[in-house]
Amino acid sequence: MLIEDLHTHTRYSHGLGTVEQNVRAALLAGLKRIGIAEHGPKHLFFPVKWGALKRLRAEVDLMNSKYSGRIEVLMGLEANLLGDGLTDVPSDTSLFDYILLGYHKGTAPADKLSRSWARHLLFRQADKYGSSNAKAYEKAMEATPKLLAITHPGTYIPVDIELLAKAASEHSVALEINNSHRSLTKGALIKAKSQGAKFLLSSDAHSPSRVGNVLNALELAKDAGVLEQVINWAY
Repeated sequence: MLIEDLHTHTRYSHGLGTVEQNVRAALLAGLKRIGIAEHGPKHLFFPVKWGALKRLRAEVDLMNSKYSGRIEVLMGLEANLLGDGLTDVPSDTSLFDYILLGYHKGTAPADKLSRSWARHLLFRQADKYGSSNAKAYEKAMEATPKLLAITHPGTYIPVDIELLAKAASEHSVALEINNSHRSLTKGALIKAKSQGAKFLLSSDAHSPSRVGNVLNALELAKDAGVLEQVINWAY
């Protein structure tokens, strides 16, 4: 069974529901924990700035008081990979229970590597860039406290999955199997497993009705034989 869904969005960014609506949906789905992980402050289209993050923290704390004993509500951050090891994770991470990290199209280039990402927004980068992109993630892993998982790896920019998985394993970071972004294939998951990677099933819900819905991700994890390596699944 799915224990927790740690990648959900609300109206604080581009989600459709409130924090409490996500919490109630998680209760209905039988989850033990629900995480709200809004976009980092340097997303060009859906940034969540420091003041809003502080308000979100207060709301998450209120939900924990209101639903104490029924469900645990966590506050995360879906930070943006901005370049070669560069992220928009705030220097003060005390607000967050965990950090997620992924590359999104809605970020401004910050260095030579990310300028190459921007040049390929309409036409995906060639796979030859997968190694340098994986190394960029690895540098970010080394510099990011509370990092739990890499979100939708391989979406928007290619990554060498074996290099990424090896680095993730060494830094105790999971690779997300995202229910909405189907960037990881069965073959990629098998390669990641061979490097010792752990995985996180996520809904990436942008509406309360999608909270806890990981059916596509679950089917893929089962097909690839990696369900035992999923950190938020219990038999």
